[in-house]
Amino acid sequence: MQSNSAFKTRVIAVELSILVALYGVIFWILVPRVLTSSLAIYLLLSLVLVTAIYYLFISPLLIHGDTLEKRGLGPRSHLYVRTDNFSTAWWSLFIPFTITSGIIIFAAWQNDSPFFVNPDWYALSLKFSMYLFSAFAQDILFFSFILIRLKELVTIKSDSLKSLVVLLIFATLFALFHLPNVPLMLLSFIFALTLGHLFYRVPNLYVIVIMHAFLGTLLHRVYELHMKLGVLYGDESQQGYVMRHLIPYVNELIENRW
Repeated sequence: MQSNSAFKTRVIAVELSILVALYGVIFWILVPRVLTSSLAIYLLLSLVLVTAIYYLFISPLLIHGDTLEKRGLGPRSHLYVRTDNFSTAWWSLFIPFTITSGIIIFAAWQNDSPFFVNPDWYALSLKFSMYLFSAFAQDILFFSFILIRLKELVTIKSDSLKSLVVLLIFATLFALFHLPNVPLMLLSFIFALTLGHLFYRVPNLYVIVIMHAFLGTLLHRVYELHMKLGVLYGDESQQGYVMRHLIPYVNELIENRW
């Protein structure tokens, strides 16, 4: 039994280490070269595909045997939306979510955000729609995989102390994945700590995704927080718009509204 537990611990440690390494290769090495190298594009897409297949399907389903409910998902008949605890999860965060949204809007107004002078509702709705996909990709990896693996990796007898340690490690990892954007890192840490606590108790991925997308949209389009990561941070040239060159027709769709 102890041998199986030790083996599982090593597997999780290796999986998380490789995931961090893959993130470094993708966002710090390949992404900056997408516009200048077709090889970088193929390598980037291949790594993303292989990573998604392993960490979203092979590892949780075949290696760890995670159930859909454990991952915050529902049955296929419900389009994988977990409805049995959706209301509980939503109302658990409704008040802090509302207060946070109000603070962002108020801060944007105090900073004389152009949105209040000439609001671009198309850009706002476009950002939110596309952010839903981005938030889902991030959250299914972090909340439905990394947080679950950390719960299994940390072995502390006290449940309260264990949850605190797991959430602090989780929030730190989430923040580090937003390097070197310090303001976004701080906000990401608070976001991961708060929503990680919710997911720890009431796992529902879609509540996390909706809140992530909405708050991200407010920060970017209303408060106008700089959202770039990696070596693209601070780059205002076309080099920063990698997504335009990876997804067909997205450039025509978003124009200059991203």
